[in-house]
Amino acid sequence: MGKITKRLIDALGSKPNKDVFAWDSEMRGFGVRVKPSGAKTFLIQYRNVEGRTRRLVLGQCGVLTPEMARAMARQKLAAVAEGADPSADRHAIRDGMTVADVCDWYLEQAGAGRLLGRNRRPIKASSIAMDRSRISVRLSIAWRTSAPNPAWVSGVRFVAISSRSSQVAPSAPI
Repeated sequence: MGKITKRLIDALGSKPNKDVFAWDSEMRGFGVRVKPSGAKTFLIQYRNVEGRTRRLVLGQCGVLTPEMARAMARQKLAAVAEGADPSADRHAIRDGMTVADVCDWYLEQAGAGRLLGRNRRPIKASSIAMDRSRISVRLSIAWRTSAPNPAWVSGVRFVAISSRSSQVAPSAPI
């Protein structure tokens, strides 16, 4: 096909029970997919370090212009050339810990005396009970089942937990 433009996207039709692909002639791996329902999305297709073919959806047509999608594709494909796997990164975030998992981990570790609080002492049982109460009352079901936002999880995981990992006692009495 030719260069992906709005006119080309509008001209694409869907086929029943089959995805339709239109690949850009200027940027290898960048294209548009049309689902049988008629939904059109920009995507990239690449091979990861292991040689497996991966597809990554960049966004819906109409929400992104072809130029915006091409710029995103250029960034993602440049990362792939450096050895990254954007599709695997997206799956890792999706399959990562939920907020409930983080809270359960905290309550378990603090209850066992493995997390140290002020003055490098285990967190008091009354503080853990208060935290357990706050978690059960304040966190809605939606928060408990959702994956944490990567923007703040990386900060929490690497700043709060990793900086305190030196304060984690290997086996402390309760």
